[in-house]
Amino acid sequence: MKFLYFFILVFLIVIPITNCSVNESEETENNSDELPGNAQSDDRNRYDRNEQIRKYCIDNNKVLFDFADLDCWYNGEQHTENGIPIEHPEYNGDEAGHTTFSSCENKGKAFWWLMARISGWDGN
Repeated sequence: MKFLYFFILVFLIVIPITNCSVNESEETENNSDELPGNAQSDDRNRYDRNEQIRKYCIDNNKVLFDFADLDCWYNGEQHTENGIPIEHPEYNGDEAGHTTFSSCENKGKAFWWLMARISGWDGN
């Protein structure tokens, strides 16, 4: 479980938790967030766009809930094909619509952890 928390800290929280940015548009005061695509394909374009979103979030102090990173890691192992991170076989199934129960559980835990950190929880 400690690995999961470390993984989320490193890969999902790309800003100081207390510094959520505001949408760049001056007409709105909505909080801004970003969301990459999933990792269900070894398509180079999808991977490049996800990397572009990650870089944007890091460069602009954004919160990132990284579906693609969540999809490709299981039990400390990153699954890749042709050098591109891709959905881990553990999450390739149809138990829960288009995925597995373990994928749903993993993303649910990650989302809970992200919301708790944004709300001020120190992670301990």
